[in-house]
Amino acid sequence: MLLTIDRFGRMVLPKSMRDDFGLRAGDTLEVEASADAILLRPSSGADCTVHEGRVLVFNGGADGDVVGALARVREARLNRAGGGAERT
Repeated sequence: MLLTIDRFGRMVLPKSMRDDFGLRAGDTLEVEASADAILLRPSSGADCTVHEGRVLVFNGGADGDVVGALARVREARLNRAGGGAERT
């Protein structure tokens, strides 16, 4: 993926990438530079809550394998409901 830096030093992360990492306007990124790379990562100290009207909403991401955890819980529930019978 290529990004273009404008004359003011700004670049735009594609929406799909912002969505993947749960980034929103006002979020901060940590910048790390090495001899041949620039690494951007969401700031670990970023506030995971935002005000939407008069409601405080959590907008952070989850750590770990959430999809795998959900699959294991669903599998265990189906096994209990079916008496441990194998599904086809």
